[in-house]
Amino acid sequence: MLPARGEAVYFLVGGLDIASPSYVLPLTKLEDIQEAVHQLYEVAPVERLLPGVRIVAGSDGLNRDLHAPGKPQWHWHVAEFIKFAEGAVPEITVAPRFVEMDVEGYIRVTHGSYAYGRIVAMLTPEEVFWVSASVVPGGVQLSWLDLGAGYAYTVETAAPSCPCNWYPVPGTAWPITATVWMDTSPPATGARLYRVRAQQTPQGSEK
Repeated sequence: MLPARGEAVYFLVGGLDIASPSYVLPLTKLEDIQEAVHQLYEVAPVERLLPGVRIVAGSDGLNRDLHAPGKPQWHWHVAEFIKFAEGAVPEITVAPRFVEMDVEGYIRVTHGSYAYGRIVAMLTPEEVFWVSASVVPGGVQLSWLDLGAGYAYTVETAAPSCPCNWYPVPGTAWPITATVWMDTSPPATGARLYRVRAQQTPQGSEK
């Protein structure tokens, strides 16, 4: 099934070695998605084209090295997909770790152009789902990746002393379709654990 117009499909870009560093490439244009699928399933790994992109500084919660233990975030992410190409100048075909060493410096020299690796996997939205939490005036704010129109979300909580007992945070009619929510009544003492549960809903429905 094809994605809705403008809805991202996520691909993993890496080297020929399964242990090589990787990054997440979101694609939204149908022709780019189709070419990425073609590269993955119909082209031998050594013959696949380089994804050319433009990157910007900053972690977005999405771009991670999924081949590394703990799936650490990169401190840069893809801002624009340019094209698939047979090759590129050596200055921009470096491993993600090289960019990570000096993100600002790399972008300054290359103007953000990047062309490492090959398409090695097509990722489900659940595989790249992320949640961030921050303490703000008035409570704890959570935000997470929008998986698309067919999903709704429930924020669950648990006490650190019993992390097996998760339940929806009281006071909100769950699930919601928003991707930002704030807990305005955190516990007066101790700590609270959070997690976000995503669930599929009938396409286009609102809850």
